Amino acid sequence: EQQRASSNSSKSLAAVVARLERNAVNSCTEGEELDRLTTEEEEEQDEAVVPRVLYEELVHSYRQQEEEMRRLQQELERTRRQLLQQAKKLKEYGSLLTEVKELRDFNRRLQDVLLMRLGS
Repeated sequence: EQQRASSNSSKSLAAVVARLERNAVNSCTEGEELDRLTTEEEEEQDEAVVPRVLYEELVHSYRQQEEEMRRLQQELERTRRQLLQQAKKLKEYGSLLTEVKELRDFNRRLQDVLLMRLGS
């Protein structure tokens, strides 16, 4: 429908230009020419107007897309918060792993020292 509308408006513009050229050649009086051109332009503008049903469908579609965009932005924000929480937990987990490794090392050393003292 949009292609047809743009095609019609292109044809309408071409028709207007052709009529203007013919009218200039025919050299009509200016008052008659203006009245006729105004009437023709109004008729052509009526043809180029988007049908009401199409306009309403486009507005409805636009509003639905806005709502979907808002919902997706909220979901994105929620996901971002979850990622931040998981990053904090991962950092804590990393530090806990390091602490466990250090404690194991201390435990082995302590065991080695105890075995040496018991042996001697």
